[in-house]
Amino acid sequence: MFGPAEAQMQGGGRGVRPHVKKVRLRATGRGTAIKQNLAQNRADQIIAVSRLVLASLASVAVAIDAPSPIKNASIVAAMLLVYTAAATIFCVVVLQRSRLAPPIGHWSHPVDIAIMGALTYLTNGSSTPFFPFYMFVTLAATLKWNARGAAWTTLVIVMLFVATSFAQPAGLETGDDGRLRFAIRLGQVGVVGALLIFMGGQRERAWRELVKLARPIRATPGSMQDSINLCLVHACEFFGTDRAILLCEDDDSRWSAITAGPASTTIGPVPLSNPAPVATDAAGSAFDFIAGAQTCRFYDSSEMLQVIPRSLLSADVARDLAVTEAAVVAINSSSVAGWLIIPKRPIEDDLYLALALSTQIAAALDQAATILRLQAAAASAERERLAYDLHDGTLQFMTGLALQLKVIEKLSRDNPGGIAARTAMLLEALRIEHRQLRGFIEGERHGGLPESAASSITDLAGRLANHWNIVIDVIGDNAAPQSIVTDIQQIIREAVANAVRHGKATKIRMETRHHGSSYDLVIADNGTGFANPGRHSRKDLRNMGIGPRSILARIDQLGGSIVIDTNRSGAAIEITVPTKDLHFS
Repeated sequence: MFGPAEAQMQGGGRGVRPHVKKVRLRATGRGTAIKQNLAQNRADQIIAVSRLVLASLASVAVAIDAPSPIKNASIVAAMLLVYTAAATIFCVVVLQRSRLAPPIGHWSHPVDIAIMGALTYLTNGSSTPFFPFYMFVTLAATLKWNARGAAWTTLVIVMLFVATSFAQPAGLETGDDGRLRFAIRLGQVGVVGALLIFMGGQRERAWRELVKLARPIRATPGSMQDSINLCLVHACEFFGTDRAILLCEDDDSRWSAITAGPASTTIGPVPLSNPAPVATDAAGSAFDFIAGAQTCRFYDSSEMLQVIPRSLLSADVARDLAVTEAAVVAINSSSVAGWLIIPKRPIEDDLYLALALSTQIAAALDQAATILRLQAAAASAERERLAYDLHDGTLQFMTGLALQLKVIEKLSRDNPGGIAARTAMLLEALRIEHRQLRGFIEGERHGGLPESAASSITDLAGRLANHWNIVIDVIGDNAAPQSIVTDIQQIIREAVANAVRHGKATKIRMETRHHGSSYDLVIADNGTGFANPGRHSRKDLRNMGIGPRSILARIDQLGGSIVIDTNRSGAAIEITVPTKDLHFS
């Protein structure tokens, strides 16, 4: 069920603790204002252009054929001319404004309604030729305020249409099918208004769902279980359900169920007795489930909605999970594969939204798996780094300590008076080693080291000379930058120990130089050298599989270079380390 990163994390790693950090995106006041301004200004631009076109056509029509009654024709024509002029000015102003500017306001909508009412009253009420203006006003309200705008505008228009129709001097027109025309037009206003209310509601719902899908699922997971739990909580919040279920298959082809609710309470994984909870032969990418139903809707591999005469979710699994109806969608990520069950009455929109949500969840799980792999790699690299530090420092010191104890044993027989001095030297060495080891354990890379890099290397050379009973000469400015002085010291420790233990060296020469952008270190000894005589670069050493492994690893991590020049009379290790823009391999 889980990827390799989970297995690595279960093994532990320093500094990695299981936890989930939930992040919710909340719109700031400024962000909400920008969104509202953008939507309002776009709607104003569309409405302004439509108003200008409609008013212009009406003005032209009235100029060609005057409306009845004739006594009001001049008033109607003048009103339309003024309305057209105002619409022209308004349209120019709106189109030139930035879409992010504060909206002009809602005053234009009541003006439109008032003009429509006046035109209706002046042109025989229900028989008015300007009835399409009512549809324009309702559409404009829907564009600006969705269902709410369509609802109250429809209500106002119905009352205004009825009032202007009955306010005619002769009352409601009875001749030439006047009452029929009134009833049909009133019904038309109601039906169109209802449709626009529904459309506005759908727009609002689609916008809310789009915002939910745009909200990322973010976490700093301690395990894949934490990430799955977070995704299930997100699915509950998205669909408004009290739980969500993920069916997962592990490496041994055993299925289990993980359940989570909005309060992040997780149950699972719970093993399933059914070896095939979903009929994958025709399941496609998303399908619905209703207990006892004879058919099932599903999206096939080409994302087409199909209907088949059977259920795709196992009835046994549904009963075990207490699911009577649900939308089910496939989750396919590199780390987790299975089926997400949303227990709710499924409609066609839910299946399509579940498809979009599944892509979001798969991306979140892949991201979590990547984070876990990076954390595991970082923990492994840190453990390897610490192992090299202990190997090059403490273990080599213990090896030298054993050698010194043998010297003390010999002195106890040959020169008892020298034991005190030798013992004092070992106690001082133990004190220094204890200080450095404590610094490693506490994670302080420079803890206990002197401020001067030069004195650090010089003092280290003196201690190593006493520790191994050899002669060490330091040549050059030996001023290593503080950022790399610990690595340089560990390299020197390892190189000296190898020269004495494996090369039987009795004298070592160290040359150091800091060039500003790089630091050079040469460690030459008079021992027996390496098994392969010659001058070898890092590439040669890698191909031959020879060389001090911990030193080579440090050089690779520091982005430096190394050359080993060796023969039967000794070996020289030449190292160059950049002191700027250090990188890790």
